[in-house]
Amino acid sequence: MTTQTDSGGRNGTGEAAGADERFERITAGVPEVTDAFLRDVLRDRFGLDPVTLGPLAGETDRNTHVVDAAGEQYVLKVTGAGERRAAAFQTALLAHLAERDAGCAVPRAVPDRSGERVAAVDGLLVRLLTWVPGAPLAEVRRRSPELLADVGAAAGRLAAATASFTP
Repeated sequence: MTTQTDSGGRNGTGEAAGADERFERITAGVPEVTDAFLRDVLRDRFGLDPVTLGPLAGETDRNTHVVDAAGEQYVLKVTGAGERRAAAFQTALLAHLAERDAGCAVPRAVPDRSGERVAAVDGLLVRLLTWVPGAPLAEVRRRSPELLADVGAAAGRLAAATASFTP
């Protein structure tokens, strides 16, 4: 979709140019891949023998909970090649947070066999993260004031830990 913009960078509806592209990106959905593809990536790129694969929520990534033969748990993230910049940013931010005491567990990017933390496979990007146990907030049915206070405190610690991050 192309949109005419004026000299102020706004399109004909008064919105900032690029808004349509951002909306299309975040609403495009996640890549459709088979379990066989996921198992091949885990075996060939990371040397893992997955025992179970379970779907996780995701906006632009196909996220999969992985348990390997040794009982180790991971999240395999598969995204479109157009998300390279976002994937690199997220991976660098996680590395930054892992070097600081954010007061909470932070997943770590697991390098593939060639040492890459963001790898291209069949036109898609793949990343493997360590698993952080717990329940996603989206799945928590009752959100007590105490839980919300804990979420706010964790958000504050994460904000402080990212203050020195330069992408």
